[in-house]
Amino acid sequence: MAPTSVNEMNVYKKDRWLTENYHGIGWNDGETDHQDVKYILRLYTKRSVIFDKGREKCLFLSELLSPRVVYDLADLGCPSLKKLKCDDEFDYCWCWCFPKHRVSHYQCSKKNCIMLARWFMTCGKAKLGSSSFRFKSFENFPYTSKIDVYEMVELGFFYSGYGDTVVCHACGVDIGEWSPEVDLRMEHRRANPMCPITKNSTFAA
Repeated sequence: MAPTSVNEMNVYKKDRWLTENYHGIGWNDGETDHQDVKYILRLYTKRSVIFDKGREKCLFLSELLSPRVVYDLADLGCPSLKKLKCDDEFDYCWCWCFPKHRVSHYQCSKKNCIMLARWFMTCGKAKLGSSSFRFKSFENFPYTSKIDVYEMVELGFFYSGYGDTVVCHACGVDIGEWSPEVDLRMEHRRANPMCPITKNSTFAA
């Protein structure tokens, strides 16, 4: 039974419907208590840029991992899960071999994550280079007085979603703990002299 009170019967009904018609997994299935999930997620995503699919899920994760920003893959153009290609190897949850997933109408979260990850690596990652995405990411930056947003975008950075750390879309290097006197170009070049952006004399975005 889902961990909901009598006053949350509507939530309980939704959880039950999802269990019986969508993923086939009960609240007591598995080995991890749902109360521990947020601590596990915080531990493993401490220095990661987090993406998810769907506005509500992104907001839920943001609150769960607060203070964090979770980016919606839909903003990068990710299509619906129904439109993403699925290989035969994902006919059931091959990772855990959970028998209920052998029934075709159940949806496997592991399978969905792998499909989204494959889309991101083949299509979505390149869209991080969009200056519009990078500008938008800095709307959530908590220390705007520390940096010049326009210069950050010009140098290929977007906000990671945690602390004051930024990530270069071209080389993946992450840099944080900014101070106003830091030379952004030199710091980027020092962190990764092989980055194609730092190697260009024009530093074009």
